[in-house]
Amino acid sequence: MIKNGRPYTNENGAVDDELISALPKEKQDTLLNWICQNLLPRKTVLQDISSYGLKHKFEHGENGFYLTNNMFKDAMMKCGYEPYDPNELNWHYGISKKSPVFSQREAKTTWTNILEVLSLPDPCVSQRFSLHIAYRVGNGV
Repeated sequence: MIKNGRPYTNENGAVDDELISALPKEKQDTLLNWICQNLLPRKTVLQDISSYGLKHKFEHGENGFYLTNNMFKDAMMKCGYEPYDPNELNWHYGISKKSPVFSQREAKTTWTNILEVLSLPDPCVSQRFSLHIAYRVGNGV
């Protein structure tokens, strides 16, 4: 819900009313810049991902850090994204599936996985890595 122009959550007695103003200015700027750089607006609502899912994409990103769902919703409002239904626990917004956040996450996951595999103390790692790359290239992945 929205209370006094800011997001407010009271789910089964658990209140989340923290706003991004509770964060240091540097972290506020990091979050707001991430939203502006990674999300593209559109007129229709995207049901595929909610504020909670976007929050996790931010947290697991390069400069991400922990924040509450309410803080993330507050940041989205500050960036001009209004919730489709403010009475939902996890808000949905008019954002494009073509937003950089969706393609970057896939690429980051792939390279993170590759780096993890290469760091394993296993003599077959380079062979498995080569097979993985050959499969992905051969199948247009």
